[in-house]
Amino acid sequence: MKIHEIEKGIELPTSLTYPFSQMEIGDSFFIMPTGEETLHHIRRKINSPMHYYNRKTGKKLIARTMKKENGVRIWRKE
Repeated sequence: MKIHEIEKGIELPTSLTYPFSQMEIGDSFFIMPTGEETLHHIRRKINSPMHYYNRKTGKKLIARTMKKENGVRIWRKE
């Protein structure tokens, strides 16, 4: 293990850029797998931030696997 120098002023990146806060009721966005990702992997990856956002804001987001389109779609329901 190699430990690098201590750095100051490095901004902590925010979470992945899911557009939850920009969505209005009825809006949705689509995520397609890249590389070796599977639809199951995308669902697992999106579930935690989606449920956190639901609890934090009281809004309701729903994800559905779209097998024919080979992706996952997330809607804002409430």
